[in-house]
Amino acid sequence: MKLLITKEYLYNYFDGKANHLQKQYIDEWIKEPKNKEFFYECLATWEKEHLQYWAPAEQGYQRHLARMKQFKVDENEEKPLPPVQLKKSFPFMIAASVALLCMLGLGLFYKKEELFYKHYTTVYGETQHVVLEDGSEVFLNANSSLKVPRFGFNNYARSVFLVGEASFSIKHLPNNQNFIVNTANQFKVEVLGTEFSVFSRQRGGKVILAKGKVQFHGQDTQITMKPGDLISIDKNGESVLLKNKNLATFSSWKEHRFVFDQTTMQELVYIFQESFGVEVVLPDTKIESWTISGSFPAKTADELLETISVAANFTYKKEGNKVFIQL
Repeated sequence: MKLLITKEYLYNYFDGKANHLQKQYIDEWIKEPKNKEFFYECLATWEKEHLQYWAPAEQGYQRHLARMKQFKVDENEEKPLPPVQLKKSFPFMIAASVALLCMLGLGLFYKKEELFYKHYTTVYGETQHVVLEDGSEVFLNANSSLKVPRFGFNNYARSVFLVGEASFSIKHLPNNQNFIVNTANQFKVEVLGTEFSVFSRQRGGKVILAKGKVQFHGQDTQITMKPGDLISIDKNGESVLLKNKNLATFSSWKEHRFVFDQTTMQELVYIFQESFGVEVVLPDTKIESWTISGSFPAKTADELLETISVAANFTYKKEGNKVFIQL
């Protein structure tokens, strides 16, 4: 019979009152990813209700000053340091100590990441709708991740971190609190309340504004965007502002629809890899610049490949996770 894990059950565990079997059961239960969110929420609530000892800092400081007065050192007097003899094993001990500290630090980092941040992720071919605590909505495209503070935003800004592609609908708050999307591509987007999309992958990034106004912060530039603006960022962080773009091309994936407007075959190679994890091999570099236009509904790589091949008049051959285009 499986035990029902409740808040009271976990509070008893945090208080150290759980018996051996209960501890063992919770240790196994927490290994399930679906249970971790509930565990950390209960832990945060329990810690707020059971504050740890706070050291009297001022009293400790005064005691420290009193001890220092007992030791008067003549600053003009130089005392020779005793000779230090290093054993042969000393460098090895230093290296081992540094390695141990690095491993401990890495472990603490990942525990802190898991404790303080919530991660939303999608796999190839999957999209996800996320509603944040402030009422803002995020649509995550395939093969993407979004990191948000687990216990709420601070009083200064609502800050998230995106890897991949997402469409945002940000709710304006009475205190005019900014919403910031950080990326690993040397740029971030700062808004108050608006609708926009952000693309941030290894080959570069894009920011597309649908409604409202956003502030783009690039490597060496800041740009105030208006609806219809698109900023393209290359892998070196260089950005270019393009105006009056067809916004449907960049957010149609939310309805599992791919809209191409003079899209090159090389761009299609990237789309298949990033959205479905499928490697498309072109027979000749000459056709990388060939373009295709149209709207193609597809939920899988096979569906998209089949409709595109008919529209572009080419055939293909599949070998495992690779697709070879044939003319």
